[in-house]
Amino acid sequence: MGNPTIGTLTLSPGSMVEKCNPSFIWSDDSIFIAVPQYTFNWFRGAGKQRLLIIDVNENRAWQSQKLAYYIQPETFSNDEVSVTLNPVRKPRTRKYSVSEIRDTFAAIPLSPNQRMD
Repeated sequence: MGNPTIGTLTLSPGSMVEKCNPSFIWSDDSIFIAVPQYTFNWFRGAGKQRLLIIDVNENRAWQSQKLAYYIQPETFSNDEVSVTLNPVRKPRTRKYSVSEIRDTFAAIPLSPNQRMD
């Protein structure tokens, strides 16, 4: 398959999230979406990914620190998201609860038609 691709995630309210990996997952209640987002390193052109959690009802987002070169969201149920970091080499599973995300990830307010880089 090769390396993950990159693109823009556009949500129905019009919010756009740049530099996303197309491997995202909705929560079981369809309130949250978990999407990996690329960060860029000026020296090499591509950096690690961070995890974004978007609350589509409140139109808000939270972003993690850089976590891995590749993040694969696995499940998002009972207000807990599970992701695999670097699934091809030395995979590690991380789980985050929504309350933990709100407390430890950086909050990013969104508004319709706002690009989020």
